[in-house]
Amino acid sequence: MTVDGCNPCLREVLPDKKIRPALGFFTRAATAIAGNGSRLCEVRTDNAFAYRSYGDFLEALGDLGA
Repeated sequence: MTVDGCNPCLREVLPDKKIRPALGFFTRAATAIAGNGSRLCEVRTDNAFAYRSYGDFLEALGDLGA
């Protein structure tokens, strides 16, 4: 996760490439960003199946304001 395209905000090694760990990461990242006084407005990911095919992921991003 980066802020302004260059400053690392949060980095984690997840146990697998499934949707639940990814959702947890994005929730923690959004909390960290908000704690710095910033707002999450855009998320870029690789083209992994979990990101493209799960409504839960898209819903979570909407809930986070992205």
